[in-house]
Amino acid sequence: MRKKKIGIFGCGQLARMLSLYGAHLGIEFLIYKHANIHEPPKIFGQIFNQTKNIKKDISTFCKLCDVVTFEHEHLTKEELHYFRMQKNVVPKLTYLELFQDRFLEKNFLNSLGIQTAPYKIINSKNSLLHTASEFGFNCILKKRIGGYDGKFQFHITSESDCMRHFSLIDNNDWIIEKFIPFKRELSIISVASETGKTKIHFYPMTLNEHQGGMLKSSEVVHTYRFEKQAKAIAKKIVRAFNYVGVLCVEFFELKDRLIVNEIAPRVHNTGHWSIEGASINQFEAHIRAIANIPIGKITLTKKYIKIYNLIGSIRNQNLIYPLPDVQIHDYNKSFRPRRKVGHITNATLVLSDFKKNDAIIKTIDL
Repeated sequence: MRKKKIGIFGCGQLARMLSLYGAHLGIEFLIYKHANIHEPPKIFGQIFNQTKNIKKDISTFCKLCDVVTFEHEHLTKEELHYFRMQKNVVPKLTYLELFQDRFLEKNFLNSLGIQTAPYKIINSKNSLLHTASEFGFNCILKKRIGGYDGKFQFHITSESDCMRHFSLIDNNDWIIEKFIPFKRELSIISVASETGKTKIHFYPMTLNEHQGGMLKSSEVVHTYRFEKQAKAIAKKIVRAFNYVGVLCVEFFELKDRLIVNEIAPRVHNTGHWSIEGASINQFEAHIRAIANIPIGKITLTKKYIKIYNLIGSIRNQNLIYPLPDVQIHDYNKSFRPRRKVGHITNATLVLSDFKKNDAIIKTIDL
């Protein structure tokens, strides 16, 4: 019987882990590599090299695969246009178009009765000044499309801050959000197959710590008072579009509730702990969902679990290797500032072991 072939658009660490942890299912992978990616991808599968003919590339790529999925939602308008012509793309292009645009995403969430921070579109210098003033000069200016990991996001606290960013404002490419004095940031990852009509599986929520707009660490939370609300919100989003695959919802925790920060229609950094900590990790779960392979019950294999991102470089890993129940994941990427190049997982069955590892990891200059 012919093996099923899955195409992955993008060739970064998420594509690497999707192909790695989906390979044992007897699936072959074809990885779409953009022409501007000069670093050889460290991928478990065949490489499809982009040419100057994007329309032909996408058509050929999809024809070679049974199913095509994405490692990120940041497609160009041209790529979205040509993928829209294909019938074997999961999740549907509707989700990617919606969730790559912060303005459309928040409109969609609010239409479902899901609360976000107050926001407005910015299309002129005057609208920036007026809205920033309306929001009490405590707000975040964000690019509508792109700008992940803190890029193209600016905290506005004064009129002079607005003036400093006037040169960025052209047409409707920006939104401004009122700053919400949240207590903590958390996220939940769901996975659904068969157009979301069957059971939606959830991973435990994670408590996320950011530094400079980038995720620094994620720790699994076992009991959380707003978990029921988080699951209800994620389920509402999945069911609204009959979503298939893994989806991550990021939250701000307020005093009495959660509000949604952002959505990622794909596998997510805050779910990397599932490689060591779950019976089926998020990467395999996504592949199972889009390939229509039964997912089954997802359970924890460890009790106390936390990941630490390695940003910019990896140093002193020889101090990490001897630690029991600790693993380093090196993405084999060249080092540069503000680039995720790997992560560490601390996953134990005993709390004292977890705390000991955590204390040691925090003292090491990574």
